[in-house]
Amino acid sequence: MLVGRATFSAGITTAAMLKGEGGDKVTLIGEPMGDGGQFWSEGKYVKLPNSQIAVRYSHQFHDYETGCFDVGDCYWATVAFGPRGISIAPETTVELSFRAYAQGRDPVQEKVLDLAGRHQSDTHRCDQNAWAPKEGQPFSSSSSLSRMRMEGRATPHRYATG
Repeated sequence: MLVGRATFSAGITTAAMLKGEGGDKVTLIGEPMGDGGQFWSEGKYVKLPNSQIAVRYSHQFHDYETGCFDVGDCYWATVAFGPRGISIAPETTVELSFRAYAQGRDPVQEKVLDLAGRHQSDTHRCDQNAWAPKEGQPFSSSSSLSRMRMEGRATPHRYATG
């Protein structure tokens, strides 16, 4: 599963659930996520008394590192379904850089392809039009991927550890 600095909230929960259920079958690849395995989420609003400006605050705690056992302390879904005692740190860390971006490279994709044994020097360049819909077609990643496969620009493969 690809993760990075922009992975927050439901993304962290999804990564934690997959890692908790899949164990060694799930590999987190990328940068450290935007929050750790313990974070505040779920929001409420409060109106400030003098300005009457509404501000949002997080009021529910998630803890995937040591686990949540009491709905008085943690978000109910984390208590009921959350994995306990796992790390959500990437097993394979990939640093992103402006240089790679400027060169049109995707270091995370390169690492995944390397780990899958499918890396070829000409397949790791980012094609900015690769995911763009053809004229008159609505955008959908699945239709774009299907089109890329038909044009020979993408091949399906599975990546699993172990």
